[in-house]
Order: sequence, then structure tokens, then C-alpha cells
Amino acid sequence: MHTVSFTLTRKDVYYFLAAHLKKYPKQYIGLYAITVIFFLFGLWAVYLYKTINYFNAFFLIFSFIYIPVAIQLATNQTYKIVKPNGESKLILKENELEYQTEILSSATYQWKNILDISEHKKVYLLWVTDRTAYIVPRRIFDNDCQAESFYKQALEFYQKAKNPT
Repeated sequence: MHTVSFTLTRKDVYYFLAAHLKKYPKQYIGLYAITVIFFLFGLWAVYLYKTINYFNAFFLIFSFIYIPVAIQLATNQTYKIVKPNGESKLILKENELEYQTEILSSATYQWKNILDISEHKKVYLLWVTDRTAYIVPRRIFDNDCQAESFYKQALEFYQKAKNPT
């Protein structure tokens, strides 16, 4: 059994959303479409006016900053939901994963029902659905050895449940 306690920060939520964008790009097709539309509209305006002015420059520049701005706005919205939960506790047991918060009651998942476990530079993500993951920030561990121990334990339980041979 491995237990970790932590409070999520806005940066932790940002790292989750950035990882989610990479892992499930099809869910963000609207975001990509708007970006392409802004870029093409800017190019069309350059072609139409045969020069770059404030009007078409705005659309060209905005097309490049739209995705990071959209992710930051989504981070703020998600953090407003996560922040009131206070301190979280994640308990890795051989047969299940248990998540507890100060405010909400606990949730328990069998390892076989976890979709994936992913390791990122700043966080570990335990994917419960294709839109939801439990975020475990690496910053909560005293050193890299403890962080790796947690990740290896979670991965071992996960793989054992997925391949019960």
C-alpha cells in the first residue's frame, strides 16, 4: 500500500490539460479548427490587401496564441472546480485505487478499470476516463527516488490487473 497526500495547484491542473491535449487530440478538434480559421483568415486578408496591416496581423498573431490562451482559460475553470476540495489523498492498494478529499467522500476504482497511467515531467496521471485523470504532482515527493517508487508501484498494480497471468 502506498499513500500520498497533496493539494493541487493551478500549475498541476495546467500540466494535466496539456497532457490531455496531447493524449486525446480528437477531443480538441474545435480548438484546432478555430486556430486554422483565424490563420487562414489572416492569410486571406494579407492577400486581399497585398500588405500586412493591423487587421490581418491580428488574425495571424492570434492564430498562434489562441491554443495556449484557451488552455490557460480551461486551467482557470478546472482549478475553480478542484480548489475547494482541499487536500487530496491517493491510496494505492493491490486491488484498487482510492482517492479521498477533505470535502468529498472517497472514490474507489479497481485497477482493471483504470484506463492508463502516464508519466510526465511534472505530474503522474492515473486516467479514470478519457477526460478524467487523478493528478499526482511530482513536487510532493522529497526526491526522485520516492517519485519513481510511487510510479513503479502504481504501474505494477495496473499491469498486474490488466494481465492477470
